[in-house]
Amino acid sequence: DCLSSLVDQNMDPERYEIIVVNDGSKDNSLKITQDFAFNHPNVRIIEQENQGIGAARNTGLEHARGAYIYFID
Repeated sequence: DCLSSLVDQNMDPERYEIIVVNDGSKDNSLKITQDFAFNHPNVRIIEQENQGIGAARNTGLEHARGAYIYFID
């Protein structure tokens, strides 16, 4: 639901990016995000071993290209 709300913005998808950091999840999260990324070119997935929320946010920041950043957990 969260990703659906993000991609359903009233804005051109080329104007924003969605970075999903998969921090070593063991559930179906990776598959769900891969499906979104396949259908939405502004969704990027970064995978890493579980390092916690701080490391996941830092990884997202390293890959962000925009001027404004929001965290959604």
